[in-house]
Amino acid sequence: MLKQTVVITGASKSVCFQVLYYNTTDRIIRGIGLAVTRFLLQKFNANVVAISRSRTVELVQLESDSLLIVECDVLVAAETCP
Repeated sequence: MLKQTVVITGASKSVCFQVLYYNTTDRIIRGIGLAVTRFLLQKFNANVVAISRSRTVELVQLESDSLLIVECDVLVAAETCP
């Protein structure tokens, strides 16, 4: 069986912060790229090409032979990306 390869843009984004209202604390997550990248690596054992404008600590900590991190802004012309 061939291993699936997935390309994720915005792969470093996953900001979690807490909001307090009515004596309740809720966690809010903005950006799902990092979570999707982690999920694909761990649950599906997929090859993941993670495209991100910056190489964040959280993204690098995913350490995997199945992960290729590419620093690139997809809104910039393609010839400027590696």
